[in-house]
Amino acid sequence: TAFNTGAKPILNTNSTGITTTSGTRGDVNSSSIVLALPLLNNLNDVHADIKGSGSNKTVTANGNAAASNAQSKYYGGSYVLDGNGDYLSSVESSDEYNFSNSNWTVEYFSYCTSEPTDGASFSNTKSFSPALRSIIVNQNSGNLQLLINTTGSAGWTTVGTTTNTLNVWRHIALVRSSGTTTFYVDGKSIGSSTDTPYNNASSDTVYFGRNGGDGTGYFGGYLQDIRIYQGVAKYTSNFTVTAPSVEPIAAVSPSSLLGAGNAAATNFNPFNTDINTVRGQETGY
Repeated sequence: TAFNTGAKPILNTNSTGITTTSGTRGDVNSSSIVLALPLLNNLNDVHADIKGSGSNKTVTANGNAAASNAQSKYYGGSYVLDGNGDYLSSVESSDEYNFSNSNWTVEYFSYCTSEPTDGASFSNTKSFSPALRSIIVNQNSGNLQLLINTTGSAGWTTVGTTTNTLNVWRHIALVRSSGTTTFYVDGKSIGSSTDTPYNNASSDTVYFGRNGGDGTGYFGGYLQDIRIYQGVAKYTSNFTVTAPSVEPIAAVSPSSLLGAGNAAATNFNPFNTDINTVRGQETGY
């Protein structure tokens, strides 16, 4: 099975996406990637490996955030957040988390299991006193929505809202292209806005699993394959999210099927209309 056009695994895998092979997958947008977290058994950022230059970032697990093999979109593992103080965070080093720029992309897979109040799977902020924030992806109260803030304080623009389905993997992508931010869920555009997200100037922190608006809303569920790009709009129209998620069954040749015990050949004809044959009463059937 071939991978489709969008959200291919970060790590090299076989065609199902489950069995990892070696290293990272090639990325046509590698020169623009600034964060890449497969979230398989650890928090290792591999964006510099994909890009071929620079240094990988430090990502922090907060609360009880931990690796898990209970759910996975790829690789057989992901990171689990319990919705009660768990989240992942990363602080920028040189304005790479500036979402007021004309072109950028944030994408990841989420598997939401609960909806805590103001639970957010993604947000960014400079501080919490006061909180200077610009983007929140809320997953609570039955809604999955992208909110943009243009001032860093009061007043939010809802870019798009769809149903927050529990216990399924959803692909979430935030894309800014030439000044327009589009919210994609499972490859479909949910809405767009020309509002410019507030620029926190320096020391921006991105959070996966925490609401940067008030610092108290947490996401409950699993996260996988987080990527951030600066300088490129990875998706500019609807796309097909990579689908394979099960190992293929090996083909079996007829000659390898050997009879055992009382197994015997038969001349059964499936088109035979004799009533005794249909009832299974004839010898040999």
